[in-house]
Amino acid sequence: MFLNKTKFFFIILLYLIIIICFKSIWAWSYFHIRFGENISESKINSSQCQIKLANIDELIAEWIKNEPNIQIYDVNIQDVYSVKIFLQDYRYINTQLDNHIPGYNGFGKFNLNFISLKDPPKGLLGVYIVPRENPFQIKYSEQQYSNTLKDLLDNNTTIKEVYCFWNVKERTLNPDVKIIHIVQHNVADDKIADYINQYLDSRGIYRENRYIRKGCYNMSKRTGISIPLPKGKFNYTDVVNIYFDDGERFMWQDDRGEIETLLNMPNGAKNIYIFSLDNLDYRPPRPMHIPMHKDIKRGQNFGISFD
Repeated sequence: MFLNKTKFFFIILLYLIIIICFKSIWAWSYFHIRFGENISESKINSSQCQIKLANIDELIAEWIKNEPNIQIYDVNIQDVYSVKIFLQDYRYINTQLDNHIPGYNGFGKFNLNFISLKDPPKGLLGVYIVPRENPFQIKYSEQQYSNTLKDLLDNNTTIKEVYCFWNVKERTLNPDVKIIHIVQHNVADDKIADYINQYLDSRGIYRENRYIRKGCYNMSKRTGISIPLPKGKFNYTDVVNIYFDDGERFMWQDDRGEIETLLNMPNGAKNIYIFSLDNLDYRPPRPMHIPMHKDIKRGQNFGISFD
């Protein structure tokens, strides 16, 4: 009887040991599999991350193919304060000047010279950037003294347009700009506007505004010839009017500039037409001669005394 009980007890104990061992083996296998899966998934995710990082440059290169190239505009001006006026008058951009150290504005911001350039070239007064929105959420650097001008001009991914403003006193006339000097000595004052319009028409130069005022130049292709010329001559000849076939320019209306300064502001113009017009054959009409005795008699009638 005792042996039967003992045998039964050992059988129960054996079953318990088997069950415990089985559960342990099952648990170990489960966690081993899950851990292996996690490692495998981690390897896959890491691999995918590496692939994504490796392909980002290719994605940008593919995306930029459908975008216009960066537009670069070189604008000659008289001083740094002219930058604000130029952008306001021609691009309708209201900016603020932060400092006089040549630099550029923040991404999507309007603060001029906020970020200082590294090694700015001589004569550069400032840079204004129109950013390029991109699906990669990439922005150009806003760290002080981190970018050179060349770095900005080569950044086609995050920059759409760049306006480089130069001190006109430090610049020489672009050799690609052609100056045409028209000299005529048989044009009366009241015929100057007609003569200039006919001349420009004959060369196929379209103008939105045909208004011409003597002694003026045009600020842009869209405006008339209506801004007073600065002082000075061209080739020792008086200048009546100047017309730029393209580009935009701004000059202070004071003694800070001369004709030569203005001519160094083509800012996109390919041809500059200088008109030196007068009428050497013109003779003012002689006053009608009235006999002296009649003048005296007429004056006396009005109570005028001739001493």
